[in-house]
Amino acid sequence: MIFSWLQVVFFLAAMTAGAWLLYPDEYTRGKMYRDEGDRSESIKLYRSYLARHPGHKGATLGLAASCEAAGVPEEAIEPLLEFYRLRRGDLEAARAAITLLERSQQLARAEDFRWELIEDLRVQPPAGRKRLEEVLYEALQRAVASQDDERALRAMAILAAQSEDGPSYREQMIRLLLSRRLLERALAVLREDLRAAPKNVDLRRTVSRVHRARGDAAAALREVETGLVLLPRNPGLIAERADIHLDAKRWDKAEPDLRLLMKLEPQEEGWTRELARVLIERGRFEEGVAVYDALLAKDPADRRRWWDLVYVYSDRRRHEEAAARLERLLARFPGDLEALDALVSERQAAGRVDLAITLLQRRAKTAPRDAERRATLAALLIEEERLAEAVVQVEAVLALAPDDPKTWLEAATLRETLNDHRGAASLYERYLERFPDDSKSLEKLAGLYVELGERRKAIELLRGYFRPPPRAGAAPR
Repeated sequence: MIFSWLQVVFFLAAMTAGAWLLYPDEYTRGKMYRDEGDRSESIKLYRSYLARHPGHKGATLGLAASCEAAGVPEEAIEPLLEFYRLRRGDLEAARAAITLLERSQQLARAEDFRWELIEDLRVQPPAGRKRLEEVLYEALQRAVASQDDERALRAMAILAAQSEDGPSYREQMIRLLLSRRLLERALAVLREDLRAAPKNVDLRRTVSRVHRARGDAAAALREVETGLVLLPRNPGLIAERADIHLDAKRWDKAEPDLRLLMKLEPQEEGWTRELARVLIERGRFEEGVAVYDALLAKDPADRRRWWDLVYVYSDRRRHEEAAARLERLLARFPGDLEALDALVSERQAAGRVDLAITLLQRRAKTAPRDAERRATLAALLIEEERLAEAVVQVEAVLALAPDDPKTWLEAATLRETLNDHRGAASLYERYLERFPDDSKSLEKLAGLYVELGERRKAIELLRGYFRPPPRAGAAPR
């Protein structure tokens, strides 16, 4: 015998050991089958391997990838979650689990698990802060998209405390709280910020406005007064106090603040306007008007200043004085149609319809194609029972806008009222050519024909209306 039995035994043992060492395990074969596209065999091998090695990350992620590729993502969810709970804070495994939960439409469960991941990452060393911010930002985006305000606020609060962009997230959180009218919570956050920066005027004014939104004007005023102790004569805080008094219609207390603001910020003309309003509200009408006049004298080209005075008079039903201001405005800006319309209204309100008509007649001569003002003129002439003049204006409007059926009927009615039956009939004839389905107007026209002694035309008109339409395919008679 060439080899001894002992050598044969050693040879077989070596071959067995080599085969055992060189033959790939189930994990490796699972990867091979997955790469070759045999997903079912890959899933089977990964499961078998995980049964003996339950904490193996590569096999768990490989199983997840194979299940997702096979269209059964839900089958890998539990193995991923089991692995994650063995190694909490593992971002790769957690992301894979969230992806599979979302793919299998378990959206609520995915969000719950995302927040479980966030809590795990929060207790990790500071080196993992960047990963925490990434997950928090994703959670914030999801919460905003689904309008889950509580989770959005929670994410913003953590980001505000841990992110480099903390102040930005804190501002977003405050804006969200205010937009959702969660005023108490917004106030708590703002107070924290104010304690850290008691001289921040914008922040203190925001706190004041939140108090006012809650209906607590007294607390708002106390907040401003506290700020003024730290920053006397600060324009922002004085303006806030004036605004509180104006809202409460405490004109006597608002006036000194407005006068002080005019000294502190002379370039801001809004304070002067507010002072004029306060003086008028306090019954010092002439003083208020004088303030408005002083503003107008500074810049007569500013139409708003003219209108301030017009409204002051008009709102108090001093229509003659409002009209006088409008006439001066039109003298400076002759093409201002808004002012012209307002002047017509003021003349009417003052009982001087004749002057309003004169204005509109002048406009009709200078701008004959202005249909809107011609229509207003016609309405006033009808109101004054000057029907012969009114019908001329209505027919002028009709020539400019022939597609309005109401204008046709108004013109015809006026002609008929003036006993101009021929003119009314002519208008109805032309109207029915445009709008043939108006049976009431057809009856009117027939009646006018009778009034004019043209019964035959009336009969033919009505016969044509009641004649049935020809049948399809029938030869015309």
